[in-house]
Amino acid sequence: LDLSGCREHVHDGVLRTVAVHCPDVQKLDVSECDITDAGILAIASGCAALDGLIISHCSQVTDEALKAIAERRGNITSFECVGCTRVTDAGKALLEASLGVIGTGE
Repeated sequence: LDLSGCREHVHDGVLRTVAVHCPDVQKLDVSECDITDAGILAIASGCAALDGLIISHCSQVTDEALKAIAERRGNITSFECVGCTRVTDAGKALLEASLGVIGTGE
């Protein structure tokens, strides 16, 4: 599901809706969208089939979102968060260690 670049239309409420109504979504790209940790938490909790997630250039996302993804330990084999200015190296390292995925660098 490619929602990238829809900054004015894709927000946490949309992600909560996706989590409830599209639990079988496998790939999600919300790059450059106006989302926060709350939206990512909803996706991490509600989309068990998710194996690919791109959240690049989402300036409100923090390490808490990465922690939720790491704790979920689902099928995620592909993850990207380039340009997420509030995500630290420690958050990236936690996710990489937990899931063995790459793509969190700048």
